[in-house]
Amino acid sequence: MSDPRQVDDARLRVLLAGQHPACRNGLRAILEEKAGAEVVAGEATPEDVLQALRSVRPDVVVLDAALVEGVARTGHRARGVRGERDGRRAVESLSPRERQVLVLTVQGYSASEIGERLAISPKTVETYRSRLMSKLRLSHRAEAFRLALDAGLLDGLGANS
Repeated sequence: MSDPRQVDDARLRVLLAGQHPACRNGLRAILEEKAGAEVVAGEATPEDVLQALRSVRPDVVVLDAALVEGVARTGHRARGVRGERDGRRAVESLSPRERQVLVLTVQGYSASEIGERLAISPKTVETYRSRLMSKLRLSHRAEAFRLALDAGLLDGLGANS
């Protein structure tokens, strides 16, 4: 049996965040057993989500819609005005379409779903994603999520969005 502390670089590192333990546990089982992903954290509060983002640096964040507003609010309190200003400044370098793709990406939409919403092809969505990640010097979607929080792009998004 392999050491569970060793990380297989080929495995997708996932942070699960949701208020309901049964849902988190069910998703964990599916992701680990069926998809071969590594669930690196399962969190229930906005504060825990932000701490896990900093400490475990996941590739993907699965965030319960009910936590989005709390994470955004908590993130702004934790980062303060400087982080928000830096995030906004970075996002200003993006085109309006790149900002749209960024927001939909960090909300968890796939390239196909984004393409459908914006009436563009999934390939074009991937081009926008690649371009915005390059412009913002980001290497993981979790970093994009943090930047979107800092820039206030997720303000006002909640369970009804």
